[in-house]
Amino acid sequence: NTNLLILDEADASVDAEGAELLNDVLKTFTSSNIFIISHKGDLLRDKVNDVITFELVNNFTVIKAE
Repeated sequence: NTNLLILDEADASVDAEGAELLNDVLKTFTSSNIFIISHKGDLLRDKVNDVITFELVNNFTVIKAE
């Protein structure tokens, strides 16, 4: 058993209605750690608890200070 779910661009090929349905499903995982990797950060920001943003600095990926 695990309580970790990692989704990589799961919302990339869905329309707005599909994204809402995906969000509804994810809300049912109440005791899980869910990480969503997405380039649509602005659209997801109000649907998640925390956001970690990464950026490329001198050819290295670093966590962006917010």
